[in-house]
Amino acid sequence: MGLAQASTPAEWWPSDAQSLNQIGADFGGEQGEWGDRRQEVVFIGVDLDQKGIEAQLDECLATDAEMEEYRKLATQKPDRCKLDFSTSPPTPIDIPRQAPAPRAK
Repeated sequence: MGLAQASTPAEWWPSDAQSLNQIGADFGGEQGEWGDRRQEVVFIGVDLDQKGIEAQLDECLATDAEMEEYRKLATQKPDRCKLDFSTSPPTPIDIPRQAPAPRAK
């Protein structure tokens, strides 16, 4: 387990076209709000209650209000990279670091 590509400096990214195309797909294209961040859960078993498991997991999802609050907080620690989808394969571009906002006293 490691960092999401979106939070990894471009110099550490792979440079081969196949890897960059896969990362671009993981980003969800230019409209991908969260870069390549996602959670995946796999259940393996016999006679699992798929609908019941999905219902319980759906109860854990953030509400629209919680996601809006997260969006506000997430801007305080921006991504390190974005992808330029005008190239083929997409190429990583470092995002300049911004100085942290002064803390309130």
